[in-house]
Amino acid sequence: MAMKELGSAFNDIKLYIKRYIDSQVPGYIASIDNVFLKETGKRVIDLLFEEPSKVYQVLRKYYGSEVTADFATLNLFLKPLAIKIGRIGIEEQLLVLMKQGKDKEFLELLRKCLARQ
Repeated sequence: MAMKELGSAFNDIKLYIKRYIDSQVPGYIASIDNVFLKETGKRVIDLLFEEPSKVYQVLRKYYGSEVTADFATLNLFLKPLAIKIGRIGIEEQLLVLMKQGKDKEFLELLRKCLARQ
């Protein structure tokens, strides 16, 4: 998949994640974006495709609980991502990469999944 196509695919996924979260927890994105803009200068969904481990770190700090951060990350961000790329079940693997700070590996796995579509 060419870089331009990849960028377009990432934008489609970002929009899908935002709509998914808005349908599950109305107002959450607007609220959590305030936290992320203050902490990182970036919106949460944009950061997910740049520095996914930073998303987990900020959520962990915000919630003050690893269990809650895991739940939010898996169910609000990674589940819709997995649905959109057609790889349900990959969420746990992505979460592990986020928690280990393996941003490059996380993004490469996404690229590989998108290339198979």
